[in-house]
Amino acid sequence: MRYHFVNAMLLNEVQKQRQLIEAQQRENEIQKTLNQAQQQQIDRLNAALQNQQAEQQAQLAALAEQVKAMRDLLQKSGASSLAQLAGAGR
Repeated sequence: MRYHFVNAMLLNEVQKQRQLIEAQQRENEIQKTLNQAQQQQIDRLNAALQNQQAEQQAQLAALAEQVKAMRDLLQKSGASSLAQLAGAGR
């Protein structure tokens, strides 16, 4: 075995490992940045969804009020129609 090459070989392996570690660290940083951007987008979408849900609930409440008003109006007109029919039948 050529012992005088051992130090150079070990140094070469250490340098390769260091390059691999640095590449992995860069990839981790990229992934962190992407994760942060995705989380911000998720947060924005959740806020928009909550706003849309609140608007829809308000619209449903308004529609429920309209239905109630229409029902009351129909009941009143139905009662007066029945009274008219009863008066006409006498």
